[in-house]
Amino acid sequence: MLATTIAYVYSVAAVLYFIIVQADHSPKTFFETPPMLLIFISLGRWLEHIAKGKTSEALAKLLSLQATEATLVEIDESGQILNEKQIDVELVQRGDILKVVPGAKIPVDGRVAFGTSMADESLITGESLPVPKRPNSQVIGGSVNQNGLLLIVATHIGKDTTLAQIVKLVEEAQTSKAPIQQLADKIAGYFVPVVVTVSVITLIGWIVTGYLSIESIKMYHKKHKDDATDSEITYQFAFQCALTVLAIACPCSLGLATPTAVMVGTGVGAINGILIKGAEALELAHKVKCVIFDKTGTITRGIPAMTRISVFVDQNTFSLGKILAITGTAEANSEHPIASAITSFVKEALRIKAFGKCDDFAAVPGCGLRCKVSNIKHMLEEESIVENLIGHNRKSTISLNFRNEVIENVFIDRKIYNSPQQNASNLAAELIQNLNETENNQNDSEHIYTVLIGNREWMLRNGLNVSEAIDSVMTDHEEKGHTAVLCAIDGILVCMMAVADTVKPEAHLTVYTLKRMGLDVILLTGDNKKTAAAIARQVPIVIF
Repeated sequence: MLATTIAYVYSVAAVLYFIIVQADHSPKTFFETPPMLLIFISLGRWLEHIAKGKTSEALAKLLSLQATEATLVEIDESGQILNEKQIDVELVQRGDILKVVPGAKIPVDGRVAFGTSMADESLITGESLPVPKRPNSQVIGGSVNQNGLLLIVATHIGKDTTLAQIVKLVEEAQTSKAPIQQLADKIAGYFVPVVVTVSVITLIGWIVTGYLSIESIKMYHKKHKDDATDSEITYQFAFQCALTVLAIACPCSLGLATPTAVMVGTGVGAINGILIKGAEALELAHKVKCVIFDKTGTITRGIPAMTRISVFVDQNTFSLGKILAITGTAEANSEHPIASAITSFVKEALRIKAFGKCDDFAAVPGCGLRCKVSNIKHMLEEESIVENLIGHNRKSTISLNFRNEVIENVFIDRKIYNSPQQNASNLAAELIQNLNETENNQNDSEHIYTVLIGNREWMLRNGLNVSEAIDSVMTDHEEKGHTAVLCAIDGILVCMMAVADTVKPEAHLTVYTLKRMGLDVILLTGDNKKTAAAIARQVPIVIF
């Protein structure tokens, strides 16, 4: 501001003086300096504004997770709803009872008073699988209620909610000053007066030099006009030097570069899911000796994917393609992440876009589902592609462009478990084999399959015993951190499907690179120990 103002004032004064004295030539002015400097600084401000805009996207995404409305209810002692009304979430008070329907966002942090459900907290905590909620369970505002009606008691509202605290953390990180920035501000307080003093000394010094020895100025100022007087040359050169000191000595890097770098750094981190507590933490990052990673969504993808299929029946009983078609159709009606992993795999494996028909669908949270499936003939047109990969007592691996993202390897094996507990299965298999092979050619759209998919308890509830051999297969996968589910079709246990949150491809290289830099790498997770150990062995990193 000093440089542009002085340049403009000097130029106007020089023009007026030459007009008054009616000089026979034009004076040397600096009218081009102010616009040049102002345009340069405006460009910098514009770039800074763009950086701020991109940074604010992180806060906008976080704020978009918050619910805007809540359903306030009055209940009696038995939990019966007497009255309900929609209110703005900002009007919710601590202790209010709120109704959250399936698929709706939980408006504030609270505690479940009535109802059971599953909550998707992945956007808040990074946990890929839904978290079961029952009376007295804690819920987080911004998470999504999945399949059951919940009545919650508000415990934290407004700025006290978990999501609001995260937003506040990002805002404070963007506006906080790093130690080096605080030092820069302190220096700038002394720097400006010093620069002005040096500029004035430069101006006076060259003016004095011009009057004592004009040749010294002409030696440096060779672009002066031949008809200019010695005084004119002296003042032109003196003011040019003084303005140069003001312009070049402007502490732009001290005042602009550091805060912009902090703002952009914290904003980019927030967009990528990394919350930086403040500018001081960002500045001290180069001194880090140990890196601690969370598991879900950081080392792993955060989205479950199919990892293994163990088939328990022979080809004549149920082909692999038919098993996939039936289970895929059944799971397509569920919103559970495990169901999404299974249906995504079935779509890729059978190369289909539409599933069959599903009737009488019923799901029990924490156990499994029951339904009737029909009209799957169109799904088996590409069945031979899958069947060629597996036969009796044979193991294979299917590689797919899974979720159009990365290549997934799904291990498939067929092993028939014969045990006294599976007499019903053996009898059913014999009946199927004695149908003169007409069933294989029958129109599958006319046959209705009764399907059960779930855990051991779900199979036992529906009268199916899980043999020790099958239980052992499930236990092996569960110890690796996988979620294993059983599938029964028409009363026959046909397969086990293992689903897991797989490790990101770049995780290995990241850990390897950090270790080569001499950093200690640690895995810290709230998941169970078996899952944590299985993921850590794959990377590999230390578990605490």
